[in-house]
Amino acid sequence: MIEEFKSDVQALVLGRAQDGEKGLIQNFRASREEFRESIFQQAPDFKPYDCPAGLYGSRSLDVDQSISSTTDDTDSSGEGATGELERLEPSGTRNPKTLIYIDEVMDMARNAATRELPENYPYAVKTYFVGHFMKNWHIPTEKLYQKIERLFSDELTRLVTKHFSRFAAGAFDSEIQNIVMSQLEACSTRAKERIRACIALEQEEPFTINEHYLQDYKTKYTHRYKAARRHHVTREGVLQQIMSGQVDNTESLRNALFHLGELGFDGLDVEKLLRLLPPDPADAMIEIMAEVRAYYQVAFKRFVDNISMIIDYELLKVFYRTLSIAILTKLSSNGADFRDRCNSFLNEDPSIVNLRDSLTQDYKRFESARLKLQNIPGVSVLSAGRLVAGDDMDSF
Repeated sequence: MIEEFKSDVQALVLGRAQDGEKGLIQNFRASREEFRESIFQQAPDFKPYDCPAGLYGSRSLDVDQSISSTTDDTDSSGEGATGELERLEPSGTRNPKTLIYIDEVMDMARNAATRELPENYPYAVKTYFVGHFMKNWHIPTEKLYQKIERLFSDELTRLVTKHFSRFAAGAFDSEIQNIVMSQLEACSTRAKERIRACIALEQEEPFTINEHYLQDYKTKYTHRYKAARRHHVTREGVLQQIMSGQVDNTESLRNALFHLGELGFDGLDVEKLLRLLPPDPADAMIEIMAEVRAYYQVAFKRFVDNISMIIDYELLKVFYRTLSIAILTKLSSNGADFRDRCNSFLNEDPSIVNLRDSLTQDYKRFESARLKLQNIPGVSVLSAGRLVAGDDMDSF
């Protein structure tokens, strides 16, 4: 009986295909996707241009989607595990609290400077923004955990009822329910401790040994932010036309490159010509923004994987693997009274016992009558209880 219960718990934890979308593991799978998107939505929404006048204090009225409108939101250089292009920015409407303009980054960097040389900014600026956008990760994490724990608890209660409800008279079902819930609470406590530790690790200083991923993302976000800045920040006259590609391969541009070559600037093209221009003062801020955003991309992927694995292992799998020991330990905790307690647990509902006794007596009376009828000459009793005359037996 207990082994059958444990077998059903194992099937529940491993996943039952016949449950469809209402199954525990199916719900867990869908909830993980919602959890991932919730963390992704908290990513910093950096804008590589100044905050529009009058927007301070009223960001909830409008969320600028300029980067999404000027650059593709997917990574065209590679594909994700599903074969789809990886999204570099969340979809849908962004939370206004994630919106940060470049002048705000500049103000933060300048105000944080202490003994740095000119045009150098404290590393603390990056760690501040990283921590700022990770501080609410616990909210969707708690939501995911509470949902899965509640679903698991409900499913376990249904299984206890299925296997032990007929022993309610001896309170065996209540005893098993208490043991199951106690063991679930123990697993839950351990899972919560692991989750809190995982959150605490992410809230320490930024860290990753996957530096190639970090650098790859930083390069991609740098290109995105610079493209968005070119779209919004205009230079004067022909310089803006050169930057936007409006004068490529024109006679004027070719003449300019030719005369610059006569002055000793050999092998110039448009890209090299633009390098001769003074650097954009916003480049240092774009570097900060790109690195913070790249680290968030690396860290959030790591975090959603770790939280999902902790819930799956500590709450679901450990519960199943320790269930038998928990039941046997709790049932035998009274030592010498163990046998008496087991006998009392297996007491059935008196009405069921009376019905079974009544049916047993009826069966005995039927068997006695059948045996007596067999002694009557010319009468045979078939197994189905039918009486036939001796002359009719030849037809069988």
